[in-house]
Amino acid sequence: MTITGPGGSGKTRLAIEVALVSVKRFPDGVWFVDLTTITDSRLVVDAITSTLGLVVGDRALLETIVDYVRARQLLLVIDNCEHVLEGVAETAEALHSDGSGSVLLTTSREPLDVGTEAIWELAPLPLQADTADPGVPPAATQLFVARMAGPPGPDDLPLIGQICEAVDGLPLAIELAAARTRWFSLAEILQQVTDDPSRLTRIGRGPADHRTTLWNAIEWSHQLLTPTEQTIHRRLSVLPGLFTLPVATAVTQGTDLDVADIPGGLARLAHRSLLMSSRATHGGRPSVFRQLDTVRAHARHHQ
Repeated sequence: MTITGPGGSGKTRLAIEVALVSVKRFPDGVWFVDLTTITDSRLVVDAITSTLGLVVGDRALLETIVDYVRARQLLLVIDNCEHVLEGVAETAEALHSDGSGSVLLTTSREPLDVGTEAIWELAPLPLQADTADPGVPPAATQLFVARMAGPPGPDDLPLIGQICEAVDGLPLAIELAAARTRWFSLAEILQQVTDDPSRLTRIGRGPADHRTTLWNAIEWSHQLLTPTEQTIHRRLSVLPGLFTLPVATAVTQGTDLDVADIPGGLARLAHRSLLMSSRATHGGRPSVFRQLDTVRAHARHHQ
């Protein structure tokens, strides 16, 4: 299974939680491989071999991994796959076996596109309360309250809801914004994220990776795009809400793009979690797309 979703949506955290609650199901253990620092698809098998602690002789690395995993019941979690997709996909295809008791769980901003893959698309946190229990704050608000410096006041929840909406309900953005409550009022934080949510930054110590700032989390995806996709990404930033293919085509006029490239470009941006999409299900109604506010703020900086 592959957990997909935009940068900052919590794919890694969900994968870790799945691993924690699944430990008893796998007598040969749960293994976590972080590919953040891997820059070459050919090194994916090296990272997995090292994590599993395998001793490799004259046999090929991938063959050694396959034999080891197939003979056991383990959960192998491979995190941050999108930039070395070919290497992970090759490994996933080699590991698939109907008789194996092992499971492969990957996280990526786009699917591996292998035949045996199940995809779990992770959306941002809900911004509205559950109609079945309207007295309980929406999940995005709950996360902000859990991460803010102190308990909220009686009139703070509406402001917190507006902050969460301004950052699209992305868990990473909510946590970065909530951390600022040590130094700024909620009204000031709302103004900051309304002006430019992509500039949210982790304060203090933390892992030095692409999740240090919201900008870096989105830029990580942007760097994997083709020049054509990057151009479409930038041009769409003038559209503040839902848009259709004809509208997207209109805002790219005057560039060096071929109009025929726009449908495929939109599909690839959605595939890579840089666009939200809703496919038309009724005749006469067009499919619609939307850039998250955080993604749009990033795209504007590349204009």
